[in-house]
Amino acid sequence: MSKPAFLNDLVLRAKPPNKWVLVEPFAYTTYVRDVAGCIINVPVGEVTDLASLPRLVRVFISQNGKHRGAAVIHDRLYRLAGILDYSRKEADLVFLEAMKASGVSWLVRRMMYSGVRSGGWVVYNKYLKANK
Repeated sequence: MSKPAFLNDLVLRAKPPNKWVLVEPFAYTTYVRDVAGCIINVPVGEVTDLASLPRLVRVFISQNGKHRGAAVIHDRLYRLAGILDYSRKEADLVFLEAMKASGVSWLVRRMMYSGVRSGGWVVYNKYLKANK
């Protein structure tokens, strides 16, 4: 079995305030639900905030840290809630898996994963409703 991996570099352009736009397509192979792997593609033009971190948390974790690629993939899965066949839990597990693949420390991974598990339902449900 192969390892989860980003298939290319993340290339972004700043879009003030606090947003970024993908300049090149971005892809990640996940093994969260399939031992054969599944590729998640993010197209050029996708807009991201990299990580929706509360101001207090940004003191400890940079919004633009090693987790940025994982955050772009996670944003894509949330944005396509109800369109792609990924539950919120699976999307959050992909985020956790991708952070590990990016070399994010165990503590930061756990903090960020706990954050999306506890508060991500608001954003996920917003997209789920919009995509019906």
